[in-house]
Amino acid sequence: MTVLFVLIRCRKSKSVPTQKHMQPIVHQRITYRELFEATNGFEESNLIGSGSFGSVYKGVMSDGMVVAIKVFKLHTEKALRSFETECEVLRNIRHRNITKVITSCSNLDFRALILEYMPNGSLEDLLYSHDHYLDIKKRLDIMIDVACAIDYLHHEYGLGGSVSTWSDVYSFGIMLMETFTKTKPTDKMFAGGMTLRLWVKESLPNGISKVVDMALLRQEGENLTRDEQCLTSIMELALECTKESTEER
Repeated sequence: MTVLFVLIRCRKSKSVPTQKHMQPIVHQRITYRELFEATNGFEESNLIGSGSFGSVYKGVMSDGMVVAIKVFKLHTEKALRSFETECEVLRNIRHRNITKVITSCSNLDFRALILEYMPNGSLEDLLYSHDHYLDIKKRLDIMIDVACAIDYLHHEYGLGGSVSTWSDVYSFGIMLMETFTKTKPTDKMFAGGMTLRLWVKESLPNGISKVVDMALLRQEGENLTRDEQCLTSIMELALECTKESTEER
């Protein structure tokens, strides 16, 4: 809740409606062959992104419906548990900030979730694209939506217990830093023990301009002072979210 309060303080408050009492939509399970055909054999050109637990592909079903297909890496036990958890929890969720699960595909050697396709792409696409510019308000809107979704999942479904909560808060803090500094945690500058968090922590006392994306400091006069104060609060919040002690996050 502290995370939400600090972020919303920098932006005009808006309501985020949830629809947790809606009945889940039931769809017939899809076969592996249907997914194989929808993605042209899981062709690399259809790959949207990948992570430690799996990869996400864009697919076009036989009826023309465009979907996102999350294929899990079954050689890790954590990935299998993640699939089971997401199947159980996400199919019952109706929240405007969480992608809807349409159905699933499961057999002995293949697990996948079929999700609503989001045509606007990922935050990474927007943040690092030369064709888009995200000002402070737009970045705040996105981060508040992320925080609302995390808060909703943890309070309504108790996902993962306290360990998962601390981990999600840490990840959110890193996401805040990347979003407002426009610097990836994997940037080449982070070597020899230097990390995104350490760089922000050491640079922030020298002024917010040493840390954030300079495109966010285009205002002048009172507007610039306001933006600097807002961005400083956000970076301080990000540091709080990523403290080494989980109890202090």
